[in-house]
Amino acid sequence: MSGYKIVAVALFGAAIWLIRLLVRERSPKLDFPVMGSASDSEFSQAYPDTPFIIPANPQLVILPMSMYMESKTHPAADVSAERNERFMGHWTRAGVQNSEIYSAIRQDLSKNLNIVLPLIQDETKYAFKELNIQSEWTSVNINSAMLRMIALISGRVFVGSPLSRSEEWLDASINYTRALSKVQDDYLGLGPVLSNIAAPFLGSVWRARGYMTKAQTWMRPLVAEILAAEKTMDGPSKAGVTGCFISWLLKYIPDNHKTATRVGEDQMIVSFAAIHTTSNAAAMAILDLASRPQYIGELREEVETVVAEEGEQHEDGNVYLGKAAFAKMKKLDSFIKESQRFNSLAFVTPAYKLLSNAIFSNGIKLSKGTRITFPHHGLAMSTTNKSFSLENNVEAGNAGPDVFDGFRYSRLRELPGLESKHQAASTGLDNLMFGHGPHACPGRFFAIYEVKNLLVELLLNYDFRLACTGNDHGQEAIRPANIAHKISNMPNPGAVLEVRARRS
Repeated sequence: MSGYKIVAVALFGAAIWLIRLLVRERSPKLDFPVMGSASDSEFSQAYPDTPFIIPANPQLVILPMSMYMESKTHPAADVSAERNERFMGHWTRAGVQNSEIYSAIRQDLSKNLNIVLPLIQDETKYAFKELNIQSEWTSVNINSAMLRMIALISGRVFVGSPLSRSEEWLDASINYTRALSKVQDDYLGLGPVLSNIAAPFLGSVWRARGYMTKAQTWMRPLVAEILAAEKTMDGPSKAGVTGCFISWLLKYIPDNHKTATRVGEDQMIVSFAAIHTTSNAAAMAILDLASRPQYIGELREEVETVVAEEGEQHEDGNVYLGKAAFAKMKKLDSFIKESQRFNSLAFVTPAYKLLSNAIFSNGIKLSKGTRITFPHHGLAMSTTNKSFSLENNVEAGNAGPDVFDGFRYSRLRELPGLESKHQAASTGLDNLMFGHGPHACPGRFFAIYEVKNLLVELLLNYDFRLACTGNDHGQEAIRPANIAHKISNMPNPGAVLEVRARRS
């Protein structure tokens, strides 16, 4: 590199450093106690009725649960503004509120799950076959396997085959989220003002945009075909037909925006919201099960009983299960819910940003720009939470919240009046896994069915165990610890499972 270029690079770096000092966003000054980190659940128990601050980047104000419902409908609070800013949504489209996504998932996908379930099960079988597991023990990186499986299953429903199985589609749907993670890191490093200036020159932004552009290109023939077909049909495609989800999206998009560009954007936003979170939840559940093998026999017996009673054999020779069958698997549902509680993927709920000064009904005043959230992990581990406290679980015989109890919720559902409560996809002020109220995750039912199908396939057709944690294969295998990073909690990326086909 020439001397002039070195000087130019040095001056550019110095200019960036100076600008960062001048334009760095300052968190609003708030007179609340500052605590350690979001993963420390005792803080929310120490301050159950007053706000406190965790020194995240940017700073987060943890509000008491008594303010939850009011905050979700407060005119100053906006969740899309927070996401749009962190992921530079003007450039990447992440965080953009395309209402057709929520409408298609809530009004069409969730209501047609019984028809979509065979697609989920068929793709689950295909995904396991890809692993080529035989009668000998095979080592499988559980995170990589679940990520690919969930990408395959989600793609089968959202775009349909054969596109959903193409390596290019899988690469884009998985790595768009990874690119956005780097975008967020760049945003946090630069700050909101400088990131807006630098966005067009950031490699992370262009990687995310590249995946978006590919998705839009792939949507062109599908959108054209569906729009042409709908002219001769009475309404959108029926559930279960290839392209039905695209058809559902188009139903809610204004006529002048019914384009492959808009649908491709929607597809990447859906992938961002659905694939990594669901694959992490599935990996957590499988690791919990493999590290607690005492649950395997009872869960396998429940699954085999339901399959024998409710399974329907299709023309392809495979046995498929409907919603009624999964409803009978109360122990499996309970185990998944307990795994989610014990391994919160986020220690706090998604943050809302206040777009103006706000005064709440309890007199608490918060300044414009404050980011507010709630103690999801603290709530899940609280002894005062009615769902988990010993005093409220004596009749069910459940352990306290500090103990992993895989069947705690199935036992609660045996009590009079609670038969339909405490399900894995349920929401409530005692369980914020999927949020609660008007902004609860609309795709939670689909996500839970994905995880259940993976566990059913694993229990029915495979033996599995944790790989040994050391070189000595005689030592006991221990569940690899989760990786906590800022406000997130992820399964250990090095976690390995040993799997073999079950012997007849």
